[in-house]
Amino acid sequence: MLYVLIATFSAGALAFVISAISTNSRKRPIVAFGLAAVLSLLFGILIAYVALPEYTHWAKGGYSGLVWQIALFGLVVGVVFSGLFKAPERSYAEEEFSPTRSVGIAVALLVLLIVVRLIISASTPPHWWDTEGKRTLAAQLELTEGHGQAPDLDINKAIKVTPTHAKTKAQAAFPKDLNLGSYLEIGEGYLQEVNGKPYYVFAFQVKDRRAFERRGSIIPGYIVVDATNKSGTAEWRPLAAGQEIRYVQGEQWWWSEKLLDRHVYFDYALPNNARIAELSGMELDDNNTPWYTATVMKPSVGYTAYEPKAFIIINPVTGQIQEYSLDEVPSWVDRILPDETAKQYVQWWGDWSVATPRWFGGSKGLQKKVDDTSLVWGPDGLMLQFVMKSKGNDTTATDVIYVNLRTGVATRYGIDSATQSTVAKIVEQKALEEYKIPMEARNCQVEFLAGKSVWYCLLEKEGNSWGVGIVQPQYAKAADASKVIVAEDLTDAYSELLSQIAEDASASGEVVDNSSSTVQFDGVIDRVGNVYFENGQWYLPFSLRISDGSVLFLRITTEKQSSHFIRDGDSVTVTAIKVLTGTPDTVIEVRNHTYPQGGS
Repeated sequence: MLYVLIATFSAGALAFVISAISTNSRKRPIVAFGLAAVLSLLFGILIAYVALPEYTHWAKGGYSGLVWQIALFGLVVGVVFSGLFKAPERSYAEEEFSPTRSVGIAVALLVLLIVVRLIISASTPPHWWDTEGKRTLAAQLELTEGHGQAPDLDINKAIKVTPTHAKTKAQAAFPKDLNLGSYLEIGEGYLQEVNGKPYYVFAFQVKDRRAFERRGSIIPGYIVVDATNKSGTAEWRPLAAGQEIRYVQGEQWWWSEKLLDRHVYFDYALPNNARIAELSGMELDDNNTPWYTATVMKPSVGYTAYEPKAFIIINPVTGQIQEYSLDEVPSWVDRILPDETAKQYVQWWGDWSVATPRWFGGSKGLQKKVDDTSLVWGPDGLMLQFVMKSKGNDTTATDVIYVNLRTGVATRYGIDSATQSTVAKIVEQKALEEYKIPMEARNCQVEFLAGKSVWYCLLEKEGNSWGVGIVQPQYAKAADASKVIVAEDLTDAYSELLSQIAEDASASGEVVDNSSSTVQFDGVIDRVGNVYFENGQWYLPFSLRISDGSVLFLRITTEKQSSHFIRDGDSVTVTAIKVLTGTPDTVIEVRNHTYPQGGS
């Protein structure tokens, strides 16, 4: 938008100069301004062609629409300037182009512009007052209702590295011996699935064009970071000689044909009047070959809603552009639906899916807005997650929507919880209380673990991934930091979550014998130990000899009534929490058969 305004101002300034210096403008102002309009049009075309190819999708109608707007707005600016700055007195003073007439022409042109835009709006839905058009926008999201719950997150493939830490790792892996730092810099990490696991892929950008050209105008490789291993290091991957990356990103050298955006817009997009999205990231195929990928976007609902119409893959070595229809995109591509488009679709759904026919929008009490977004690892690979909250006074989280960026299909699950900012706050509070170290909760998202939806945050300390925080929705809504689980390792946090879920079930009187996170044993108490304190709880340890002769080492909180009726040699039935290894640890319930009056 800024570049368009610069071009418009320049065209208008040209129109002003022409009108100001032209004697003919005093005798025939219409002719003079007609000439100014033509020249400002040509000047606008020149600006857009030389400097603004990547912005040509901004206006309705693509490139031609942009030029039309530059010309019209430029002429308006020129007319206004001519009226404000009257030329010196000349022999044709009685026919001077007066400020009043100048302002009148400017107003007339603006009215004409408004009329033209209204005609376009009236013929191309949706209209800002048209609820049916709003419903059409809401339907852009191919939403399905999730029944039951989503499959559990695979904790071995869960994302455990924050984007900030990933970039720090990538910078540490920057090949010092190649002296690339003199002219290259690392771009932002592009999270993607590579051979079944999530990775950040870092491409390089040019920061010194002249130095880049002196070094042969090539980039010798790229960097990848395993998103599942917070203690791992980044990997520098050099390309073979003759296969170096030559088409790159860098705004400071827009006139070069090797600039990626410029190359794509000139060689592909301009003839198609298309908007190109998601061109900033580099994706790897199954053979770890790097490619630039982008989605071809065109209007589908009037000129308001854009949707994917095709897909292109750019060879970073040769610059060759290959177009694919949406059903022919190679399987290794993760993102067809751009992030920003997905967010726009979800927001339209939140705005208008339940709107009532009213001139100024739907029922505010039913509207929802996007709280935050996260790229998450799900059962279908990489997905974009949206947490929705109410637009009214009650801003609790109400929905979780998963969007498959390859297919565009969205799945909604209901949730009754706090917003992401509240979750991050209580996770940080718990981490500070337990470890006495200030940390930041990043990328808080809703995941399914142990058969339940939970908040899952990445904890970051001084820019490095430290561990994870997990909190169940009911505790997040109550802002109960004491129920937050923080741990350096997700496996440990998952074990604690299983314990918490089972203990919650026991405390609420639910049947826990058949719980997937519990196990039950009959046996004889072998030995009772001494009470000890850990993590704010008092525990009584004891060993249980079961029927096969093996001994289990267990513990029970002293808050449980049955902990006061445990003696050496008693015959008992124990319901305990099953941890990841399948071995019970914390006891939920002890039913004492030797001393039945003790209850359970």
